[in-house]
Amino acid sequence: MRNYEKYDAKLWEQLKGFWDRVREQIKDQNLFKEQADDLQSGVNMAFDALKKLRAKIEEEFQARSQSAKAQFMEKLQQLDGQIAEGSRLGMVFDELKKLQQKFRDVKFTKEDRAQVWEKLDGAFKSAKGKRFGDDAASTNSGDNSAEGRFDRRLVGLEQAMDRMKKVH
Repeated sequence: MRNYEKYDAKLWEQLKGFWDRVREQIKDQNLFKEQADDLQSGVNMAFDALKKLRAKIEEEFQARSQSAKAQFMEKLQQLDGQIAEGSRLGMVFDELKKLQQKFRDVKFTKEDRAQVWEKLDGAFKSAKGKRFGDDAASTNSGDNSAEGRFDRRLVGLEQAMDRMKKVH
């Protein structure tokens, strides 16, 4: 175990398999108590070493996730400023799309991913609202009341009638 510097899932599984075989031998009383105790202490030390290596990898992953989250949040903060100014919204959309593509490729913790996604989604919605008007931003949620559906249907029918009049 001292030779390993990184966690290895295969080694973990091999160690579990070995311990299962040892337990079976203990159950069948094929080992002396001293032998079983020695094997158990050795296996426990090996598991402890692997747990420490796994914890170290998890800490490194969380640190990378935090760093990536900070970079994304900083960039989104800049883009939010540009959206608030209302300048170059086409370029802002392109930047948001690029950022969204990068977001898909980066590995985050579950919490960091949720926070960055919420901020990214909010930036898209506010940019859409600024660029196309607040009505466009709310189109997805829509007015699903009976009156709202009726009004949209009536407008659509009136437009269709106007097109038919122009053709004939």
